[in-house]
Amino acid sequence: MHYFLSLLPRLTSAERRFVLFENIPLSVIILGSLIAGWTWGSIIPAPESASSPFPGLIAAVQSGTIFATLLIYLKPFTKRNLYYLTFCAWLIVAVSINVHFTGAMTLVFNFFCILSIAVIILHTIKKPSKKKHLFRYYRDFTLLSALLVIMTTGLFFGISRSVILIDNLFMNFIGDHIMSRHYTHFLRMDPRMYLDSPGRSAWDRSPVLEVTIPRVHEVYLKTQIFEEYTNGTWSESEGNRYIHLPKTFKSEWVQGELTMFRTFEKIIPSPSRIAAARGNTVYTISDNDILYTEDKQRTRILKFALAASDPGVELTQSTLDRNTRLPPGMASQLKELAGEITGGETDAAAKAALIRDFFKNNFEYSLNVDFMGDNRGILSMIREKRAAYCTYFASAMTLLLRAEGIPSRIASGFLATENIGKRKNKFLARVNDAHAWTEVLLPDNERPAGRNAEYAWKIFDPTPSAGLSASHSKGGLDFKKLGENIWLALLRFNAAMENADKEKLKTKFLIALIALMALINHKKIFASLCKLYHPLSRKVSFRIKKPDQLRSVYRRYEHYLRSAFNETRAGFETDREVIERLKARDDIPGETVAKVEFFLGQYHNARFGEQKPAQLEEMILSMGRKK
Repeated sequence: MHYFLSLLPRLTSAERRFVLFENIPLSVIILGSLIAGWTWGSIIPAPESASSPFPGLIAAVQSGTIFATLLIYLKPFTKRNLYYLTFCAWLIVAVSINVHFTGAMTLVFNFFCILSIAVIILHTIKKPSKKKHLFRYYRDFTLLSALLVIMTTGLFFGISRSVILIDNLFMNFIGDHIMSRHYTHFLRMDPRMYLDSPGRSAWDRSPVLEVTIPRVHEVYLKTQIFEEYTNGTWSESEGNRYIHLPKTFKSEWVQGELTMFRTFEKIIPSPSRIAAARGNTVYTISDNDILYTEDKQRTRILKFALAASDPGVELTQSTLDRNTRLPPGMASQLKELAGEITGGETDAAAKAALIRDFFKNNFEYSLNVDFMGDNRGILSMIREKRAAYCTYFASAMTLLLRAEGIPSRIASGFLATENIGKRKNKFLARVNDAHAWTEVLLPDNERPAGRNAEYAWKIFDPTPSAGLSASHSKGGLDFKKLGENIWLALLRFNAAMENADKEKLKTKFLIALIALMALINHKKIFASLCKLYHPLSRKVSFRIKKPDQLRSVYRRYEHYLRSAFNETRAGFETDREVIERLKARDDIPGETVAKVEFFLGQYHNARFGEQKPAQLEEMILSMGRKK
């Protein structure tokens, strides 16, 4: 507003009024303004409601721009400084992403844009010196300004709406994937699980992994098992055995694929019943049905197969003791509460279902737990049906089952329900999909033939449905979903690069590069080969192949000279010199010499003149012997 008010006394004249800092360069003003803005931002921090990932920097730019606007205003009034003032005003609006664009703010923004351009046009049109032309000058300016307002109202309204849309899209993307507004820490593989606040990672929507499994509507991906409970703290099980998984899949097994965007040391979040795994390393599985890799998570993509039934477990005395142990101070109260929930039921599976439904039907899900996560807090939660979240529900159900003598434990990992590829049944797991549930050791009624173990761990999830993640598809064009799909494609590409064998990748890349260069230059290569082939085909075909056929004939001629006339052609002699020597001999008829001379003429025509050779061998035979 001070920008427009300051223009009023200056619109009537170009004189230098209230001129200060006349000799200070503009670069010094901008630098000083940024320093002043940074200082101002340090003294007065950015508001907590700032929606920027860098609120301190944005506040410094805003303050610095305001300081620069004030200092430029105090410089001499010129058109260039007017443009600087307009730019600064636009910059203030551009970095004001903390301002909520209500309907009134949108109108003010549109009015600001239109008035700024109108002021610039006013100083662009040259004012006439004669008074008789002033009316036409103001008339044209008024009409031009009115036309400008009509033409640009829709334009600037669209710009303002675009600013709102792009700002929301950008900030949602930053908040969900790169720098969450509510993010504090990522889920860690801690050997202990505490019943306390989950931190603000419960709002973090960063993708963790993708898993493809056919014919399911949700996937429990297990990372840890907790069996020992002590006053609000669960400890991870120890002393597990590990076996190597085969890479061969059986036809009756359900096959799936997993792509990891983040790593968990050597643990791979995976569904139950993993029977085989195939990737770029060796995989092992523990007694607790948790998948491990032998490397430091260079594995990002793997295929797996699920057995038709749950892995069998032998109910030993140590397993029973470890998974039915209760804290002494709350055992009696837990047994009383469990009895009230299960009534007179005797079947273990039915008891587990009753306790699970007790939590699902009578409790509410909430991340804001208002009681302590200790023994007393758990008992208070069960009695008073107090709101909590997954780790509390899983803990309470596990303890109630143990009070009934049913072996149970807590599993943690991810619950993936967001189906992002319905054709392939592909699920996306995010950070806020981290979950905990109860596993119950029950008799396996579907035990396959030949397996001795009679028990299996079954999943029972007591968390109310309102606390479970779910995917919601929207109709029409969803810009946020479009941006997320692009981000997921980049994450998949990064996972493929991390998972690839670097040496093989270099070799393939070199081969592909050579093939690409050959494809680009195939015309030049073909032309060069043609130029090389044609001269060789002309020279080699006659000088190598044909002389090879004629050389044997010439050797027979030389043999004839030795046997018939006792003549031998020396290496330095020509055929003509031999003919002359034959003519000089009295014992050789002239007719025979003429035949020899005719033979040599035909031979040289065939060899060097590329003429069709005559019957050279018959000519040798017709020469006869000396008389």
